[in-house]
Amino acid sequence: MRGGAGDATLRPEEVEMKSVRGAAAVLGLVLLALVASAASAGGRTSSAIVFSHGTAPNRYDVWTVGASGRQPRRVTRSCMWDWWPDWSPNRTRVAFARACPNGNFDLYVVRVSGRGLRRVTRGPALDQWPTWSPDGSRLAFVRGNDAGAELYVVGADGKGLRRLTRNHVEDATPSWSPDGRLIVFASKRARTGPFSLLVIPAAGGVASRVGGVRRLTTSVYEDVDPDW
Repeated sequence: MRGGAGDATLRPEEVEMKSVRGAAAVLGLVLLALVASAASAGGRTSSAIVFSHGTAPNRYDVWTVGASGRQPRRVTRSCMWDWWPDWSPNRTRVAFARACPNGNFDLYVVRVSGRGLRRVTRGPALDQWPTWSPDGSRLAFVRGNDAGAELYVVGADGKGLRRLTRNHVEDATPSWSPDGRLIVFASKRARTGPFSLLVIPAAGGVASRVGGVRRLTTSVYEDVDPDW
């Protein structure tokens, strides 16, 4: 029964119902807090897509968008071109290559919130196609110059740069094995030949000193863009 504040008496089932409703309200507040915390930390849903978006003539920035086309979000504000973005394994960071006027492409890492921008490589060459190792500690990428394009690995913090191939031809589009031990990539073993797929150990050093390069395909035409 219900009476005044001073003489109200609740039956046991009413007490139980109030307890259930109170627990549900608390749980709802906790869930809302978790969602807000993830959003403020730059979290993302599993359906988010990262891409390079043209925002002005001759300018591209890194953006994310939901698979439904909703919630577009700008991640970077480039000086000219931000290209080849790649999600980190835990989906909290993005690696990409940036070129500014009168400069070359260098690799950068940034949180999906747009904060914490870190330059990973620096130099006169063209650094492109960064791809994360499965544990999120390293990036494989291709560095190009007039002599060709070679495969490299570097720590996501910019330390431990290591060259993997020395063939003075064109290597491209690396991809890590799930265990992080190998890298598959497309390569022209001859300057006039087509691209074929090869696998190389990711441990580093000159390829011949870590077991050599293993060819996966041979084609009259092109085999490119492998994804492990």
